[in-house]
Amino acid sequence: MSEPIIVISSSNITKDELIAFIQTVGLEIVEQPNDPFFGYLGRVDMYIWLTIDNRSVAVLEDGEPNEFAIIKQKLGGEPQTGILLEMSRTPGNKLLAYELAASLAKQWPCVVDNLSGYDRRITSSTELFALLESGCDFEEY
Repeated sequence: MSEPIIVISSSNITKDELIAFIQTVGLEIVEQPNDPFFGYLGRVDMYIWLTIDNRSVAVLEDGEPNEFAIIKQKLGGEPQTGILLEMSRTPGNKLLAYELAASLAKQWPCVVDNLSGYDRRITSSTELFALLESGCDFEEY
C-alpha cells in the first residue's frame, strides 16, 4: 500500500451508511476478521481499501492547531467522521482515490487530507471538483 489519504466529513457517517454508499459506486464489500478495511475498489491493477477511522479525526484535533482550524474552515463545521483510503502504488491509483473522495463529497460534506507531512494539503470539496475537472492526475499532489 502507499500513503493513505483521509476524507473527513462533518456528518456522522455510520459504517452501514458507508456500506450502502459503497454499493452505489461499484466498490466491493470485503469484511475479514481483525481487518479494519471493509471496502475495496479495484480497476485493472489499481486497488483502494477503505475504512471508517474516527481515531484519525481525534489525532488531527490534538495535532497542529492551525491545520485543524483549516480543516474546520474548509469543511464548514466540526469534523465527525474520518474515512481512510489506502491505495496500491500503481500509477493512476491516486486519481482513482481522489475520484472516490469526490464521490463521497457529493454525498456528504467533506475535505480531503493527503497526510503528506511537509507537503500536506487539505482540499475542500470545491477545490477537489475543480482539480478533477482540470484533469489533475494527483500523482504529485
